[in-house]
Amino acid sequence: EFICFEVGEGLEKKTEDFAAEVAAQL
Repeated sequence: EFICFEVGEGLEKKTEDFAAEVAAQL
């Protein structure tokens, strides 16, 4: 599932969370 990002606020945090999810799926 792709999360709709709000540009700016919290973007880096969500990107880190997304990367963690991807890593977990490997």
